[in-house]
Amino acid sequence: MKGGFIIIFFLMSHILFSQTVEDKVYFETEVDSVAQFPGGKDAFKKLAQREVIYPSVAKRKETMGTITLEIIIDEKGIPIVKLLKDIGDDCGEAALKGFRKITLTWKPAQKNGIPVKMKFIQKVEFKLDRKKFRKERLPTIQIP
Repeated sequence: MKGGFIIIFFLMSHILFSQTVEDKVYFETEVDSVAQFPGGKDAFKKLAQREVIYPSVAKRKETMGTITLEIIIDEKGIPIVKLLKDIGDDCGEAALKGFRKITLTWKPAQKNGIPVKMKFIQKVEFKLDRKKFRKERLPTIQIP
């Protein structure tokens, strides 16, 4: 009886805590081919720079720094964006809003010939040029 309980407990814990291939999110180094944005990284950077708007409160307070986003590209090529590190004054929200406007479908990552979820970290640097005063100061977008 005791042995049967241990086997059942082991099987239940394995079922509850095992992660299926569909649930697993891979890093770039764990896949055979990484997720690709239509037009490549340069097109992604250009679009991100256009969509992320420097918040007016951050410009007024001269808030500068780097925020960190996590971007997961699912197995269908749909991006999911999360804020990991914020610098305040609406910069994190501005970056989220801008990146969520980029609705183009990516080519999903592949592992063993199967589309899989892949995540990467995206830095967004908010930097103001104090020497030049421009009405619409744009953030610098860092794409590793």
